[in-house]
This record gives sequence, C-alpha cells and structure tokens, in this order.
Amino acid sequence: NGSDGGGRFTPDLEDDFVDRDAAAARARDRDDELRATAFHTHAVAGTGPTLRERVAFYIDSSAVGRGWRLLDFVLNAVLLVSYINLTVIGPSNIPMFYHQVDAMLTAALLVQWLPMQWLSLVPDTSLTPFELFSWIAILPVLAAYMLRLAEPSYWGTILDAGNFAYLYPFRFWRFHLTLLRVVRPG
Repeated sequence: NGSDGGGRFTPDLEDDFVDRDAAAARARDRDDELRATAFHTHAVAGTGPTLRERVAFYIDSSAVGRGWRLLDFVLNAVLLVSYINLTVIGPSNIPMFYHQVDAMLTAALLVQWLPMQWLSLVPDTSLTPFELFSWIAILPVLAAYMLRLAEPSYWGTILDAGNFAYLYPFRFWRFHLTLLRVVRPG
C-alpha cells in the first residue's frame, strides 16, 4: 500500500483483488455451512425435501418458473382476444372454428396450469383467488364446448353456452392476476 505523496492512502490493485477473493471465499464457506445445516436438519428429522418441494423450489428460483408464468400470461391474453373476437363477430355469425380454437386454448391453459397447482406449496385445503378465478375461467369454456358437441343446435349464438356464458368475463380477472404474477419482481 502506498501514498500518493500528499498523505492520502492509495490501495494497490493487487490488494483489492485479494480482498475480493477473500470475500468470495467467506461467502462460499457461509453457503456451505447453510447447506450442511439444512442437510443436518433433514437428517436428524429423518426426512428430506420431497420431490414436489425440490421441483417447486427449482421452478420458483429459476428462469423456468418465470417462463412458465409468462406462458400462462400469453395463453390467458390470447383467450381474452378470442373472447373479444367472439363477441365482436356477432351472435349469429360465429363459425364453429372460433369455438374450437377457444376450447383448445382453454384446454392448453388447463394443461399448463394443473402441474403448476400440483407444485404449489400452498396447503391443499385453501383456495386462493387466483385458483378460484382460474377454475371459473377454464371450466365453463370446456363445459360449454362439450354441451355444443352434445347438442349441435347450440352452435351459432353468443349465448350458445347457456348460463356458462355469464362466467366468460372472469377471464379478465384471471388475466389481471396473471399479469400481476408476471410483473411482480422475484
């Protein structure tokens, strides 16, 4: 270490790197201690994290989870566009193709959402608002599509889903909650 001649301290660059290496080594040691403590805790209790807990932790702490939430958001946004398209076309002119696309998108949303629910570490006995709006947004669309298949006279009207059509706007609530999950930091 030296001085610039004016009495001010000027650290050598080499010392700065040594300190950073030492700090990194201390951080690694602390992480190793935490891992050992966690392992010891599970070993003493005779249990370890379950597969569900390990996968949930990995997904919550990696880019995979962020991508999964983004996929959920995109599917929900496309469902909103589909809903708006179905209402703009007019009740008597809706081609069957749009109903099929709507049902397939909803099925895709269900298929990607169910594993997310299985991995959720929220107790199974509680029903969060996101889960409630997800069920209300998904099930009526699929049920209405099944009714249309069973009774072809329903095709061609905006209310061809019967009373289920009144639940379709819940897609907007689910979209809102999905958007919050995507833009929330962490």
